[in-house]
Amino acid sequence: MASLATPETILRWCTLAILTTTGTEHLRYLSAGNVPARVRVALTPGDAVRVARELQEMTQAELGAACGIPQVTISSIESGRATLGAERAENLARALKVHPAVLLWPNWDTAAESRRAAG
Repeated sequence: MASLATPETILRWCTLAILTTTGTEHLRYLSAGNVPARVRVALTPGDAVRVARELQEMTQAELGAACGIPQVTISSIESGRATLGAERAENLARALKVHPAVLLWPNWDTAAESRRAAG
């Protein structure tokens, strides 16, 4: 029997959808006259790992087995006790089926960075 999505689950889906939007798609969205949503909660890299893992319906142990990182380390990353780093982000991203940047820089503002680079 299928369960209904809770508001928390829907928020996680929306968060990951926002996290995985490419810069080009985001700029196209903004250039069409749309206004981006305000960021209500700033995510840490550990939060991004947790959200992506939960959206894949994986436990920390399952994620660890899929990427070769011990469950204890994944727990430490998610809680902010350990840093993510590029190599770990690549391993986790492959297992979670997201781009490593989604995990390393979850609050990256593509539009602001494009404006800064242009001018």
